[in-house]
Amino acid sequence: MGQPDFYRFNRVEGPYLGVGFETDRLHERLKLRLKTGYAFDADRSQHQIGATWRLHERRRLDVGFDYYDKFVHRQTAITSTNYNPTSGALMNRWDPFDYYRRKDSRRP
Repeated sequence: MGQPDFYRFNRVEGPYLGVGFETDRLHERLKLRLKTGYAFDADRSQHQIGATWRLHERRRLDVGFDYYDKFVHRQTAITSTNYNPTSGALMNRWDPFDYYRRKDSRRP
């Protein structure tokens, strides 16, 4: 699910407020994910929900799904994998990503 985004800012979404969590407390092999938020300039809510079931512990074999309706980005400049464009976008209006809206489900 990546890093939880409580607040971020970019040139497409503008200010974004959200919350997310991931838990494995219901069962030792089940991991649940939920993330939701709102992008104010884009005037859109964004959601992600998913679950993973561990089939084999020693081999770390998992099966699961994710459903999401959110903005995703594609890197256009070399940055670290966990780079957050909030400070650059707020101060210099510099954002090294291209954005597009994606609504999909995937299986890891």
